[in-house]
Amino acid sequence: MRSSSQTRRRWTARAAVGAMLIAGLGTVGGGSALAVHNLAFELDTGSAGANTADDTVADPPIDWEDLFKGPAGSDISQKVTLPSADPGLAGFQASGGRADYALPDFSTYATGSKDTLPIAGGWQCSKSNNVGDKVDIVNSYATAYINPANSHLILYYGVEKSSPTGDSNVAVWFLKDGTVDCANTGGGAKNWTGHHKDGDILLVSAFTNGGGTANVNAYRWNGDDTGSISTTPLASGQLCGTGSDDACSVVNKQDLTPPWNHPDKDGGALNANEFFEGGVDAGPFGADSCFATAVANTRSSQSLTATLFDFDRFSLPVCGKLAVQKYIDADLSGTNNVGDTISGADVMTTRSPSRDRCPPRRPSAPEPRTTTASWPAPRAASRTCFPVTTRSQRRRRPASSTRMQQTARPRRKSTRPHQ
Repeated sequence: MRSSSQTRRRWTARAAVGAMLIAGLGTVGGGSALAVHNLAFELDTGSAGANTADDTVADPPIDWEDLFKGPAGSDISQKVTLPSADPGLAGFQASGGRADYALPDFSTYATGSKDTLPIAGGWQCSKSNNVGDKVDIVNSYATAYINPANSHLILYYGVEKSSPTGDSNVAVWFLKDGTVDCANTGGGAKNWTGHHKDGDILLVSAFTNGGGTANVNAYRWNGDDTGSISTTPLASGQLCGTGSDDACSVVNKQDLTPPWNHPDKDGGALNANEFFEGGVDAGPFGADSCFATAVANTRSSQSLTATLFDFDRFSLPVCGKLAVQKYIDADLSGTNNVGDTISGADVMTTRSPSRDRCPPRRPSAPEPRTTTASWPAPRAASRTCFPVTTRSQRRRRPASSTRMQQTARPRRKSTRPHQ
């Protein structure tokens, strides 16, 4: 029999081995083995910085031009529908994007809107005829990917700006309410629709030193619109590829020409420091990960209370869309087939008159011994039917009741009508 001290030593040794194994898994290949920049989506870490093109011959990794298209002279649009049967797109759940370069711009924040405020009553949008170039969003887009190694949901974003002047601060809200939006056609500030839901995520990226430095933080909203945003980041990071990055961002270092319309201030290619992309590990994918809307914004700083300028809102249905069709199962087959009623009309009009079962009873009605069928019979004579009972009901019914029903059952007679 082992002593208590021997047992403690054995468990201490096992715990130490487990800790070493976990530490080893976390440092495979240097840095985090599950960094958001080295998965199936391409966040560029080379000297040229970020771009939208797939720089590899084989997929994955996937880049923005694998998900979006825009023939010459066209705005950005989806190239594929996700999820896809294409093995190269395995794990990608949704994508969405929108052009936002037209003037006047109806998607700018009204004075006083803050990320720390509830959406309903706290956010407003307004029209602007002249958005400042350094805060004017040209295009924005996002995609959602499930990492097969740990089933975590990774959220990626891309934002194009009109001018690279000064430091750049961009952010993206990943929201679970699909009704969040602000439609302004002019005439003053308008309130946003929709609400915060518990678990909404704000990913904030601040670029300084000509894009050579990035400070990236992801924040969680706790509760509904009456809740608040946590000031403690759920994930943090830097430039992609420079450290452990549960969250990271990167900017383009060279001119960039996406295949969709991208009219920046000078009307040509996107200049250096005008394109930003990044990602965040949102944790295990599940029912709590059903994001539906993305809202990109430009801001005065990385602070949660920063002044907000331009925004670009689009749909990002991470958990897909649910379509439901109601029908009445007339033949009790368990499937919607020929003869079933989809419109919700009385099923008695579609049932086969040859069945010897009684029509469904209302739950509140007393159980009848016998009843007359309510659908028209093919012959002039009426037909007698009997209640259909399950085996369990027959087992539960007292023996005396069964004998009474058997004795009360009418004898089969001629179906010839009475004269």
